[in-house]
Amino acid sequence: MEWRAFNRASIIAQYLYSDGLAIDLGELSDASHEVNLGFKWECSPGVVLEFALIENFLTTNNSPDFGLHAGVAWRFD
Repeated sequence: MEWRAFNRASIIAQYLYSDGLAIDLGELSDASHEVNLGFKWECSPGVVLEFALIENFLTTNNSPDFGLHAGVAWRFD
């Protein structure tokens, strides 16, 4: 989900479900449930900066406890 909070900025939230791909490795074979919370900011026309925190909240033994996401996107109009 993305909420356009300001003219050039958005607040983002994402839920990611991933199947466990490891076979017969205990908790590493379980699915993971992750939530990303962050923001996007259009720092100049066509250039967007993204930042988010990633948290694994249900099955904590099969993926990183938390993470960071950062990105730059160029929009071609």
